[in-house]
Amino acid sequence: MTQARAETLRHHLKLHTRDLHDRLDRSLAPLALGDDAEYADFLKIQFSVRCAIEDWAAGNLSDGLQIPSALANLSSDLADLGVPLPACANLLMPERIDPLGVAWAIGGSSLGNRTMVTRRRRAGLMKANRFLTDPAQAEYFSRVIPSLNREVTAAEARPAIKAAKAVFNCYLTAFTDGPLLLEAA
Repeated sequence: MTQARAETLRHHLKLHTRDLHDRLDRSLAPLALGDDAEYADFLKIQFSVRCAIEDWAAGNLSDGLQIPSALANLSSDLADLGVPLPACANLLMPERIDPLGVAWAIGGSSLGNRTMVTRRRRAGLMKANRFLTDPAQAEYFSRVIPSLNREVTAAEARPAIKAAKAVFNCYLTAFTDGPLLLEAA
């Protein structure tokens, strides 16, 4: 009997969420680089989803995996743009997941945030960038990387993959539901 090949958990997460991740990037990245109204839509989606994820995380993640809150920065950025806070999204987290999938999806987004803020600055878009420049998000990802770099089989990675997919699906749902989801509560 051959033994299943082990790869890092991070590898499995990237491999099995690539399509969702790419769809999310294609959907949200243009908003982050748009005018104030488009950027406000980007921030509303971020607030709405982060609200749901942070609420779920507070009751389901261990202290070592707790996500640093982005809500204060997002609230301030939206206030700078004169936009009211949106309602919290609905996060459908499956049962029997590995919370490292959530940590990977949220922590890894800090890499995209750094790219977006660089592109915004090059375009002269300096307003309301607290969320994109928050060092706590990148520090969080650095802290969870060692756990993500442990070797696991594909079967062992499935619970984390389910969790990461739930996060990406929450973002995609918030984006595709548009203004209906983003109206203030």
